[in-house]
Amino acid sequence: ALPLLSLPSLAYVPGYPMLLFVVEVFFLLLSPLLNWWSRRLESRADRFALHVTANPTDFASAMRRIGCQNLVELHPPAWSTLLLATHPPLYRRIELAQSRAARV
Repeated sequence: ALPLLSLPSLAYVPGYPMLLFVVEVFFLLLSPLLNWWSRRLESRADRFALHVTANPTDFASAMRRIGCQNLVELHPPAWSTLLLATHPPLYRRIELAQSRAARV
C-alpha cells in the first residue's frame, strides 16, 4: 500500500499516472546532484587520461574536435552547467590540459 499517494497498492493501475508524476518530480529535483556527481567523475577521468597519456596538447586538441563535431558550446552559462551538464564545460577541460602542458 502507498498511503502517501492515496493508492491502495502498486497493482492499482489508475494510480500509475500519479506514481509516475511523483517519480518524475523526484528525479527532476535529484538531477542537479546526480549531474554534479557525473561532472566530478568526468573531471577525474580527464585528469587520469592526462596523466596516463602525458600528452596534454593532444588532449586539448581532441576536446576542441569533439566540441566542433558535437556542436558543444565552449563556454555554456553557469546555470546550464549547474543544472543540466553531465560533463565539465569544454573550456575547463581545455584549460586543464593547457595548465598541464605548461608544467611539462
